[in-house]
Amino acid sequence: KGIIFTRNEIKEYIEKLNLELKEEYFRPVNNKSIINRLIADLIIGYKYNNNNQKIEELLYLRSALD
Repeated sequence: KGIIFTRNEIKEYIEKLNLELKEEYFRPVNNKSIINRLIADLIIGYKYNNNNQKIEELLYLRSALD
């Protein structure tokens, strides 16, 4: 149940982060890319908690998407 952001909403968000505006920020992202990003974020969290077992599981899961 995600939402679609308007171009102006994306632009405002990027400006708040003081990032350079790039056209790629305005392109839609496919489901596989979203899942890969979520897995990468989880891996970072598990690295912070030194949970190597979960990291290995997520790496395996990510490799299945490739």
